[in-house]
Amino acid sequence: MQDAVFWKHPETPVASSGTQFAASSSAPLVELPLTDSQDDCLAPSMVIQALRNSIINMHKANVPKANIGRQLNIHKTTVYRWIERENDCGNVNQRERPGRWRHTSKEQDGLIVDFARRHPLSNTTVTKREVGLQVSSQTIRRILHEADIHHFKPAKKPFVTESHRQEILSFALEYYKPLGDEFWKKVIFCDEKTFSSDERGSLLHCWLQRNIT
Repeated sequence: MQDAVFWKHPETPVASSGTQFAASSSAPLVELPLTDSQDDCLAPSMVIQALRNSIINMHKANVPKANIGRQLNIHKTTVYRWIERENDCGNVNQRERPGRWRHTSKEQDGLIVDFARRHPLSNTTVTKREVGLQVSSQTIRRILHEADIHHFKPAKKPFVTESHRQEILSFALEYYKPLGDEFWKKVIFCDEKTFSSDERGSLLHCWLQRNIT
């Protein structure tokens, strides 16, 4: 069973000598690892890494740099760059990239998260003003999301007044005894859902962690 497949640039002829590197017009095959399925496509990063390895292998086989570029159909400056990387670092693997530069420190991130937890009804504009940071609102939101604090619109419910209590008591006295215990054992009361005919919904905003009451 094969443990590798071979790739070459589509515009370059296949060398009859297989992976034998030689200073000729025929392009050597570039060795690639097999995927789990033959129908799977090789990731571009795998092709690029294999091409880098081929440059180094051909260089170690004493193939001139100009011939390496011609046979692999790449510019000679690319060949020089990867050979120089091999000499400096000992490999041509993909380097880890640091990512986008952060505008805040860990201490400032902690101040933002702490303020949001102490003032959940605040917004990003107030948060950055109170913390004293000159950053965008998107930065504040990103920091809060990293701390699993997200934006919600709280439900707006009316207060239970004395008249409401009397109506609830009257309902219970009117229907409890006539219907009997067996009927009420099958009834589930729920007061956690709020319905509103106002399309705008709640005007309040809050920042809270998910599944925390």
